[in-house]
Amino acid sequence: MDAEQLFGILSDQIVLTDSFKTALQQEVTFLSLPKNHFLIEAPRPSDHIYLLQEGFAKGFVFEEGEKKVHSFWGAGDIIVNPHGCFEKVPSVEFVQLTEKSKVWCIGQTSLKVLMDSFKEARSLYRIVIGRYYVQSQSRLFDVQHRSAWQRYQKLIQQYPVIEQKVSQEYIASFLSITPQSLSRMKREHRNKP
Repeated sequence: MDAEQLFGILSDQIVLTDSFKTALQQEVTFLSLPKNHFLIEAPRPSDHIYLLQEGFAKGFVFEEGEKKVHSFWGAGDIIVNPHGCFEKVPSVEFVQLTEKSKVWCIGQTSLKVLMDSFKEARSLYRIVIGRYYVQSQSRLFDVQHRSAWQRYQKLIQQYPVIEQKVSQEYIASFLSITPQSLSRMKREHRNKP
């Protein structure tokens, strides 16, 4: 697969030198994966970073036997479990594709080689970890301080086609409400003038 699309996505973050592009192309793997494929599967450590070129994924944990969705990712998003990838800690989460997807992946060893040799790799690492932190803090703030409707609106704004990508059950789980509450909430707001 031509890596130009990968470089295009990464170039939105930082300037990429030709030598870094060449080295990166040797270290990344392009995968075309089916719907329902797991990128991260607890309790195994996740030792890869993934960039979704096309597709959609959901992240979840099991709590008291129930699936609790905590994240969604779309085209252009980077999926990483920092504890698993960089600290070799067993994952507690699952990341599953919700549709056939095209994914670039790089393993921890390859990433370390690039980080040791290229400032671009170190800069990308800082950007990815910074975004992970900001998203985690934003999610925490939203759950604590925003209504379910406000969280739903933010989700739809971020992923306008999410309702075609995942079930209402998973959207409700992400919002920390029941599917019935989600249906009722959407109906109530649809009927407002």
